[in-house]
Amino acid sequence: MWEPFWKFFAENDGSLPTLNLRLPSATALRDLYAELRSSSDLWAPDEATFWDAIEQRDVLIRDTPDPVAAALGDRTECWIFHGLENVTLRGTRLPSLGVGIDKDFTLTLNYRMGEWAPNQIEAFIRWLTDVCERIPGSSLALDEEVPREWTDEFARAFHDARHRLKPST
Repeated sequence: MWEPFWKFFAENDGSLPTLNLRLPSATALRDLYAELRSSSDLWAPDEATFWDAIEQRDVLIRDTPDPVAAALGDRTECWIFHGLENVTLRGTRLPSLGVGIDKDFTLTLNYRMGEWAPNQIEAFIRWLTDVCERIPGSSLALDEEVPREWTDEFARAFHDARHRLKPST
């Protein structure tokens, strides 16, 4: 299952590829972010902040009861981004992920290549396919900053994975 995705995770070329998980609503974004946070820890919790445009100061993510509401509201000038470690999805611990919350209901996930074992890739892809199946109107794409052939190849591999796998709960 993981083989078509190997090139996107295998060799550390110094880049941090980004997956854009577009969701249909603020509720879907809030629920998915809560799911992800409940299975992980903040990386550098004393440094993970967002800029509060109203109070004109940095606010710690850990002190924010609802980071999604903060990201979608008028309090932030830009998206919220922070790192997660000890991410455990489908019973498998993954390498650290960067997570962003954007005003267009996109959850961005970036990762360092070269730190992934096949079982971690499979758990991550299975989780992403589950998300896209259980949240109608959601979609996943590799960020446009990578070469077009990579985005197309990733899209084909993810499309095939979605049709091969049955969602689990």
